Amino acid sequence: RCSPSDKAYWAASMVSTVNAVAVAAVAIQVFVTEPGLTALADDLHASVPELESWGGFFLGYFVADQLGNAYWWREWSGVEATTVHHV
Repeated sequence: RCSPSDKAYWAASMVSTVNAVAVAAVAIQVFVTEPGLTALADDLHASVPELESWGGFFLGYFVADQLGNAYWWREWSGVEATTVHHV
């Protein structure tokens, strides 16, 4: 069985990992299929609809991570650093 602090760390790690894998998959797909994005030095504000729609996904990740932080606040010593990282 995991201790409460291990559960808190695991929960934060899984939320972060799911977000990272999903965002990386979409970013790689867009990078490969949108040739204009390979020259970002010319347009630092370049964007495509596939990436613009991920704002809601990021907000969901942020809320899920903060809810976990709030739930495990007293159990995990790293919760403060994680919360500050998101702010």
